[in-house]
Amino acid sequence: MKIRDIRSKDISNTISVEGEVSTINEIRPKLKTAAYMCNICEGIVCLPVEGSEIGKPVHCENESCGKRSDFIHLEDKSSKTDSQQIEIKELDNICDPRSLIVHLEGDLVDTIKIEDKIVVIGVLKAHFQSTSTTGDFVLEANSVEKMKEKKVVSDNKEGTDSSGEIQIIREIIDQLRLSSPSDKVLLEDIYREASNLHIGRERAEKYIAKLRRQGCAYLPDEKHLRALW
Repeated sequence: MKIRDIRSKDISNTISVEGEVSTINEIRPKLKTAAYMCNICEGIVCLPVEGSEIGKPVHCENESCGKRSDFIHLEDKSSKTDSQQIEIKELDNICDPRSLIVHLEGDLVDTIKIEDKIVVIGVLKAHFQSTSTTGDFVLEANSVEKMKEKKVVSDNKEGTDSSGEIQIIREIIDQLRLSSPSDKVLLEDIYREASNLHIGRERAEKYIAKLRRQGCAYLPDEKHLRALW
């Protein structure tokens, strides 16, 4: 599903989203189970860790004890795994890309890099700060797969390849700049002129996004583009 379509009703469901990696945080250790020792019988109790809270047993689970105890946390007997938080943004909306936090664990950490285009399958969760009533959508990843680069197939009459079409977009921008008093060009004008040359809007948007990633252009607002060449 698209990131912008995620809603509260999707929490706890397994979903699949695609996006471009925009942020990668450092790898951190994460508790999977917390081990405690009963200070009466010295029995060991292991509790799974859910979310960011570490639970603590109330009664000893040892049948010969079963008493309330001041349990001692045993860090060396608690199980841990590697964890990493990344953020992905939408691929198909250059003016207002939405983003989503993704949590990676175990073998998934450190497997991607900035600007990788990935498909993530995982369970959607909601994370709240203790003092706030609004939280963040977080996808707890079960799998991450890098998307294969799709070769652009042109549908114009001359069979121009993607490099040639990018050059056409640049020339369109240059022509429109000549008639612009502020050196800003309306995106809709670019798409219209590209369509006249048999370059569809979706491909034109991808080429403009590529020019922006290369540092050749930027969007001063949602409706205009400014070239930097």
